[in-house]
Amino acid sequence: MVYSKKQNYSLYYSGSSSKTGQDGNGFILLKKMQNYVIGFEPYSERLCKLKIKGKYNNITLINVHAPTEEHTEEQFYDNLQYLLDKTPKSDIIIILGDVNTQENEVTGQHTLHEETNINGELLCEFA
Repeated sequence: MVYSKKQNYSLYYSGSSSKTGQDGNGFILLKKMQNYVIGFEPYSERLCKLKIKGKYNNITLINVHAPTEEHTEEQFYDNLQYLLDKTPKSDIIIILGDVNTQENEVTGQHTLHEETNINGELLCEFA
């Protein structure tokens, strides 16, 4: 994990500190949001979690970068489920990032893709 505090923002980064810019993901927060951060959990180069103090409920943001179809990792969704299971049920949970999918089964009649790829099927099964 790399944590960097600049004048106007803070960077929370999950990934290798020796290969920055090549793999990993994270969050950039404006300085005024820093006081609301309860915790940051770097899980892997593909998953990290940021917890923010909310007015009524805490907010857990989970940033994902799913593997491409050519590099499908079966354990990716297991790891995501593990992070969800560790999150208090009272938290508002938002999953964001890049899931590298093409799906037409859940998006309805207005979709960019005519076929669902393997990652799209995995995402539908997870949901």
